[in-house]
Amino acid sequence: MVEPLQLPSLPTDNLYKFIGLSGLVLFVTAIIVPLRIQDKIDRDFARLEAILRTKVDLAVLGWHQAITPDTLKTEEAIENWRKVQKEKQTELEDRFQKLEVSGAEDEEFCMAIQIKKRWVRISCVIGIVGFALMGFGFTMWYLKLQRYQDKIILNQAQDIVTNRKMPI
Repeated sequence: MVEPLQLPSLPTDNLYKFIGLSGLVLFVTAIIVPLRIQDKIDRDFARLEAILRTKVDLAVLGWHQAITPDTLKTEEAIENWRKVQKEKQTELEDRFQKLEVSGAEDEEFCMAIQIKKRWVRISCVIGIVGFALMGFGFTMWYLKLQRYQDKIILNQAQDIVTNRKMPI
């Protein structure tokens, strides 16, 4: 039988230590969340760029097809030119259908970007609050508790050394 994973218990024996650890968690979270959001924004912008590039390519292709190939002298050259243009059009239309975007999706995309930017701002605030809590909690923990415990441990160690007459 497999035993469940035992997570180490957090040292929350002191309120200040708990505040410091909570601040640390908030601070680390505030660093990680914007990075993940920015990665998602970058991917969304790459998708939008591909969509816009395809739209431009389709518009340019339509412009090329509107031009009559007066410079092409033979009927065979004209036919080859039309064949190449048709292949390009088919390829671009396939690319565009794969992207499947409409005007409503463009607006939805812009709204999603705005929401993600808002979350980045919120993460910054959370990071500042987390850093303040971490600083306050760990400072108070050290000043009100830990430095006295360190002195007690130092005195106990000195007593052991002097009683046993052992060199330090």
